[in-house]
Amino acid sequence: AALRVGADSTAAGRPAGAVTMEITRPDGAPDIRRVTTELPPGLAGSLKGVPVCPEAPANAGACPADTLVGAVGALAGGGEAPVALSGTVALTGPVDGGLAGLAIAIPGRVGPVDLGTVVVRASIGLRPDGGLSVRTRPMPALVGGVPVSIRRLTFSFNRPGFILNSSSCAPQRIAAVLEGSDGSQATATAPYQAGDCAGLAFAPRL
Repeated sequence: AALRVGADSTAAGRPAGAVTMEITRPDGAPDIRRVTTELPPGLAGSLKGVPVCPEAPANAGACPADTLVGAVGALAGGGEAPVALSGTVALTGPVDGGLAGLAIAIPGRVGPVDLGTVVVRASIGLRPDGGLSVRTRPMPALVGGVPVSIRRLTFSFNRPGFILNSSSCAPQRIAAVLEGSDGSQATATAPYQAGDCAGLAFAPRL
């Protein structure tokens, strides 16, 4: 598996702009069933001012526009002609004991065929080291009776001010733990390092 991460800005302690994470499964590997993303301490999402999508629309994939925090893209199918799908990511209340949650909704429309909207819920939890873990629930193996094989997942958290960079400029990493349909696990990592720490405001308090 491979992980690529990009951000509009890596300025320490300041908004990162759009942050994109792309997870790729190599040909011949088991289908992806669950993804856990481990963010380094300090790289976090700001929930301030973001409305929460209620449970009913979250489970139906119909969250209001003002609750959206990003977009998702998926490349599904085997062979030389995979299908590109796109959807939304919305903020929800706590999921599976986490601090908050996400509703990832991907409409299953392929040409004139509509297989319905796939909704995958995810939890946002806090680790003892201060970093965040974002863990999805199992992804469906079938959509509308059709087998689903995801080859690439791309998450773009593009709500202005939602992702804040770490205030530390030490080298860190982002990890994605992929669980396969056969129970196997694979971990992919990507480097992360905030910069311009000299630009941080100096505001000591006693």
